[in-house]
Amino acid sequence: MVQPKAYLNKDFEFSYLSDRSNLGVDFYSVDSDTMDGHFSLFIRPQDKVKQDSVMAKRIFFLLSNSSGMYGSRLNQSITAISQSLDQLSSKRLL
Repeated sequence: MVQPKAYLNKDFEFSYLSDRSNLGVDFYSVDSDTMDGHFSLFIRPQDKVKQDSVMAKRIFFLLSNSSGMYGSRLNQSITAISQSLDQLSSKRLL
């Protein structure tokens, strides 16, 4: 068994500053007696922004063609990609 090479001799401290007027910040943490604690920090754009402030982007979808991807799994994946494409604004696509 390979042991990680970490020398944890003190608590991890994390601090940040952000301008909340342009970003949404979500922080989730878990600490329990049965497992090591962990956290997730999500910094995301606002839910609604002005159309002229949306930056152009490229989006890639990856779809497996393995033997396990047939029938309902393939149909669910195609539907999810189609619905995602419907949510995009055609004005800012490259």
